[in-house]
Amino acid sequence: PDLILLDEPYAGLDVDARGIVTDLLADAERRGRTVLLASHEPPTEGTVNRRGHLESGRLECVGAFSR
Repeated sequence: PDLILLDEPYAGLDVDARGIVTDLLADAERRGRTVLLASHEPPTEGTVNRRGHLESGRLECVGAFSR
């Protein structure tokens, strides 16, 4: 698919499984796919290049991810 939507893709995963999922998503992005995921956890370095923040159901900010 051109667009991959994920809701809490890292929930319940151990560190090794998280790494596998991150690698798969990075590979999908390299192949031109758009990956959109929702998470309550802050992103870790290298996992996102843009982020948005929802507050009370409204998109409050969107921009480049700054480390």
